Parts: sequence; structure tokens; C-alpha cells
Amino acid sequence: MKTSSVTDHARFVARALARTQDEPLWLQEFRRQARQRWQAMSPPTLRSEAYRYTNIKPLLAERLGVVTGKSTLPPTAYAPLLDAAEHCCVFADGRYVRTQGAALPQGVQCVRVQQAISSGALCAQQLQASEDYLQLLNDICFDDGIYVQVAAGVKLAQPLHLIFVNTAQAAGNAMFSRNIIDVGRGAELQVIESHYGLTADSYLSVARTVINVGEGGDCALVKFQHEGGGAYHFSAVEGQQQQDSRLSLLNISYGGRLARLDSSIEQLAKGAHCDFRTLYLGKEQQVLDNCAEIKHLAVEGTTQQRVRGIVRDRARGIFAGNIRVPRQAQRTNAEQLTKNLLFGKECAVYIRPQLQIEADDVQCSHGATSSRMAAADLYYLATRGIDHRHAAQLLCRAHVEELAQDLPIASAQRFFDMVLAHFLR
Repeated sequence: MKTSSVTDHARFVARALARTQDEPLWLQEFRRQARQRWQAMSPPTLRSEAYRYTNIKPLLAERLGVVTGKSTLPPTAYAPLLDAAEHCCVFADGRYVRTQGAALPQGVQCVRVQQAISSGALCAQQLQASEDYLQLLNDICFDDGIYVQVAAGVKLAQPLHLIFVNTAQAAGNAMFSRNIIDVGRGAELQVIESHYGLTADSYLSVARTVINVGEGGDCALVKFQHEGGGAYHFSAVEGQQQQDSRLSLLNISYGGRLARLDSSIEQLAKGAHCDFRTLYLGKEQQVLDNCAEIKHLAVEGTTQQRVRGIVRDRARGIFAGNIRVPRQAQRTNAEQLTKNLLFGKECAVYIRPQLQIEADDVQCSHGATSSRMAAADLYYLATRGIDHRHAAQLLCRAHVEELAQDLPIASAQRFFDMVLAHFLR
């Protein structure tokens, strides 16, 4: 694979846009407008409210490259992620490689984003322009990803797995992916989105997933982030829910030098339900940032938001959660709870739970706890013959156990087991 180094992001954007001249005019205009907004925007700093605990200066100083050519990726490289029952779409260094596993049933369309654009299945409104500095780069530069459309009433028995692997050839490069998921009325879909790094070198991965759940539809998304140790990973999930729909989101974040997930869910009609879970495990000097905003825009919506974090060494964990309930969203029921466990004196967590409530007929609550490993708990287990190391492992597993119960996708248990085994090793 060839790599073209660039001195700053502006030149990088110019090189990426040079590859889009054969795209439809509406998409070229979409990218041009995104570039104008991006150029008019300053990079976020620690003074920016959304990034007050996340310093992206090291990323801005990186000499990023443009990926050209096609990476080689044997199936053995991502074997730990696989489940034979799942339909898998595999990407290497941001580019589609292959499809494997179980076949999809009739009524499910699953094609590359560029193919959907060429066929007219996608338009600018479905792409949804971003206002975030890094996600604007995705608007400008994305060139691969998956478009999924599930027809009304169709129910998938097994998950669809999107696997994004960054190989050693990704070092010094930037990858951008865009996934769009439309779940029809009364349809059911389970999606796993994995980001897996095979190199400890520095690279940038920016991913965005947009989900639309129709009336009475049910969509579950598991995001698994296990990037390489030098990676910068920024991803976003944007969901829109119609009447009586269900959206379940589980985010498991473990790898990368700096990893951030921005989630934004809008409940547009009566009776929508959102189940939001996050687990982050930080070690060494990692920064794992999680931001979530859930907007209840209609009556009788429900949200259950549960976040668990464990950090050690000099790692930092960040969670900013905001549940908005405007005046029209009467009879809303929303819960937000985050719990964090710290190992050592140099690690830290920063938690900002928020409720913005204008309606007067609601049941809303939030809570946040952060504590260091209790000496009393370790002593208690020691009196039962359990050494310090295994006692700490037991307490960590107990801390995350609630998230692992009644998972929206049963096979996601393997990701819990994988990251806990790495973290506790």
C-alpha cells in the first residue's frame, strides 16, 4: 500500500476530495458544504464544552496520510471477532474486502454505501450533515461503509456484523467510514460494529453510523472498539425513533490511545424506548471519552441509560450524558446511572450527568458514583483465601456484571469476555 504524507489536515482534505470527482453532483455539493463549515470552524480545545476533558492537540500534530491501494487481510487476522452464525461484511483499512458467513433473508438490502449512492437508494438527507469538527472530516472524506435497509415486518434471526480492521498498513493513515441503517415498520435487526486494530502505530479512524427505526421496529446495535495502542478513534451514532420503536445501544470501548464515541438519539413519536449501555476499560495513558445525548420529543418515551467504567495506571475515563425532556414530552420515564472503579492514584474519571426537564409529568432520575478499589473488600476476599490479584479481578467482573445481563445481542457476551481478559491480565 502506498502512503502519501501530508503536513496538515487542510491538505489531507484536499487530497481526499480529489478522489470524489466521479461522484453524483449532489454528493459533491454535500462534501463541498461540509468543507466550508469545517474550514470556518476552529479545532476543539480544552476550553470547548464538549471537549473540556479531551485534548486532541496530539492528533492535530500528526502527519496523516491518504490510503491508496487495497490492503490484504486474511480471515485469521480477525478470527477472535467471528461467530459462524453471523453475516459479516469485512473492511480493511477503511476499504471493503469481503462478505462471509450466514446468508441474509429476503427483504434485507445490505450494500456498500457507494453502491447505494450510485443506484439512487441514498440521498443527502439520509447522510445527515454533522456539526462536529472531526465528524465533518467524515462528511468530507468518507468513501466506504454499509447501507442496510430492512423491509417492513422482516425479522433477522442472526446479527449482521460489520468488521473494520486496521492493519499494519494503516500506520500514519486516516480512515473514514459511514454506515446507514433503515429498519422498516415492525422489522427487527441486530447489528454488531467492530473496530479492531492490528498495529500499535499511530493512525486515525473516524466512523459514523446513522440509524432510523420505523414504527414498531426494533434495532439493537453493539459497538466494539478494540483499536491498536497508538490509534485515534472517533465514532458517532445517531438514531431516530418512530412510534413504539425500540433502540438498544451497547458500546464497549477498550483500545486506542484516544477513543471517543458521540451518541445522539431522538425519540420522535409516542412510546419509543431506548436502552443505552456503555462499558469502558482504560489502562496505561489511554483516554476513553463517551458523550451521549437522548432527546425525548414526544409523549410516553422511556430511556434506561447505564454506564460502567474501570480505569487503571494513568488512564482517564470520561462520560457526559444529557437527557432532554422538552415541554411536549409528557409522561417520560428516564433513568441515567454511571458507576466507575479506579485502580491507583494517577488514573481519573470525569463524569457529567445531566437532565434538562421542561415537562411537569415525568419520572426522571440520574446518579453517578466513582470510587477506588476498597481495601475492605480486598481484605474480606483475602480472609476467604483469595489472593490480591484474583480478588481484584473478581471485583472488576462484579462491577460490570449488570451490563452483561440481558444483552440486546446474546452473542455480544464474547466481547465482554475478550476485553475483560485483556484488561485483567
